[in-house]
Amino acid sequence: MAARLGGEEFGILLPETDQPGAVQLANRLRESIANQHISHGETKDVNVTISVGVATITKRGCDNNVLKITDEQLYKAKHSGPNMVSCTET
Repeated sequence: MAARLGGEEFGILLPETDQPGAVQLANRLRESIANQHISHGETKDVNVTISVGVATITKRGCDNNVLKITDEQLYKAKHSGPNMVSCTET
């Protein structure tokens, strides 16, 4: 399930996906978007990149702050440079 969380932020819920799988998907999405060339006008191409924050909930327990943790990881990715993925350590 994908949803817009506000402004330029989107979230993707990946049930039954572990942390390595979520990071792998985030990297595939990031690379796919970065490889797109969007024409703007007659002579300009626009390249777009994304930053991604990843947080997971395990069966051991549900962290009610998962959106907060994901947001923290997103800002960590943004501050690491363009076109990055950041994930909580497990």
